[in-house]
Amino acid sequence: MSEEYFIVEIIIGGIKIKPKITILLDGDNGITIDYCAEISRKVANEIEEKNIIDTAYTLEVSSPGIDFPLKFHRQYKKNIGRKLEIELIDGNIKTGKLEEVNEGILYLSADKKKKAIEETVKQEIKLEEIKKAVVIISFGD
Repeated sequence: MSEEYFIVEIIIGGIKIKPKITILLDGDNGITIDYCAEISRKVANEIEEKNIIDTAYTLEVSSPGIDFPLKFHRQYKKNIGRKLEIELIDGNIKTGKLEEVNEGILYLSADKKKKAIEETVKQEIKLEEIKKAVVIISFGD
């Protein structure tokens, strides 16, 4: 697999009779359906050649999708400029536009209203403090 792409998660589930293997891939510049299909063929061939699974199974290789939580520094970097909702380990929720990502820290800007005056506040959040972060899909921004 090219260094441009990376594994986000591998999920093995389903029932013993027909297990389901889901491989979620991402790339610094996104990922194509063709690349997912290529990886799927390669993984299926390895499973068959090495007889890793001796029953029928389902294999799915895809990108995590916009609603899947961000997990890696690389994913945050490629989402700079998008609005995020971040749940912190302490339970607080932060929402704002991802402005910057540095070593272990990200910066969100959020519009706050104080006495009818709107100002933009920049928030610094350590990646280690994040429990879950998702991209907020907006139509019309």
